[in-house]
Amino acid sequence: MGALSSKFKLGAGHEQIETKPRDTPHHKILFGGRGSPLAMDVTKFSPELQDYLFNQSLFQCKTKEEYISRGFYSCVDYPELPDHVYYEGYFHSQTTNSAVSSINPRDGSPFQKPAAPSSIRGFCIAFRDKNRGRLETIANAIRDIDVTSIMPKPTPIDPSSTAHLTSEEVRLHRNRYERETKDIDYNRSAITAIAKLFTDGELVVGDLAVQVHFGQGVQGDDLGWHYDAINSLFHLAVSIHGKRDLMSMIGDTPDPRDRSVNVDHLNSGDVYLSSPYLFMHAVAYPEQSWQQRTIAVQARFLFTPEMYEEVSRMDLKVREKVAECVAEAIRDGFHYPSLEEVKQTERLLEVGQ
Repeated sequence: MGALSSKFKLGAGHEQIETKPRDTPHHKILFGGRGSPLAMDVTKFSPELQDYLFNQSLFQCKTKEEYISRGFYSCVDYPELPDHVYYEGYFHSQTTNSAVSSINPRDGSPFQKPAAPSSIRGFCIAFRDKNRGRLETIANAIRDIDVTSIMPKPTPIDPSSTAHLTSEEVRLHRNRYERETKDIDYNRSAITAIAKLFTDGELVVGDLAVQVHFGQGVQGDDLGWHYDAINSLFHLAVSIHGKRDLMSMIGDTPDPRDRSVNVDHLNSGDVYLSSPYLFMHAVAYPEQSWQQRTIAVQARFLFTPEMYEEVSRMDLKVREKVAECVAEAIRDGFHYPSLEEVKQTERLLEVGQ
């Protein structure tokens, strides 16, 4: 499931949505249920890199005890499917081998996140390094957003015009002016914070949720439709093993009536980059044995509780402008690391130990 998200079923209000999925369009601007623009970049890395990542010991656990000992949690997101098995582990992709302060992706509480295996960190670090220019472009575009042109402009009360107003009307006017001024200041601060996420430190794809699914399949009415939290404004998902279908409720125009179920059939070695914070989605899993298990790494912004609080209350119109900056960059495409680049990054991690 998505970080800090709640699962729900499609119900009232979705009767007119086309339920037969179409293949998701890639490298174009789309729109989600929240009305903000988004894009989807999907690619596949080499079978050699897929094998290299899959053969790490973290992905070879067999028993519940092994998963728990490696930092996984047994999750029950589909109580109506008692034979569906779901483990999820939380890690970071920074260069340090030590745990870092972050948030629990399930409930947002403070959480000390351990380092992921060097191969996964190598993949994420190499991704950041290969895309520094693109990430800087996103940050600059976000910094250029003029909040005052989007939000209501605060109008101070003119003392010469208060003679015909009651004291209560004057008080309400001043309160509105102060509130609107604070809103603009807050959104300016949020924009600055989000821009820094793309360029400062190792926060981009720094928070990793490793998900393992097998057993009873998840299909149809059992799908858990949800939005991710804002740390998935820029979200990289890596398919380590197995199959799953990403079902996305998106459309080609901002019109909320223009939404349909889109599908990406994701297999071992597939990678997608998008903003699942902005569109309702669900993941379907086939019935499969442990040998066929689905393993995926969901990489999001690494937030502390303070960061999450700072950026999560953006005004809707400001959020749409931020989403536009991210969507345009994803539409234009990103670079993904090769096996040799991952190994080279791992060697640098070893030297830095």
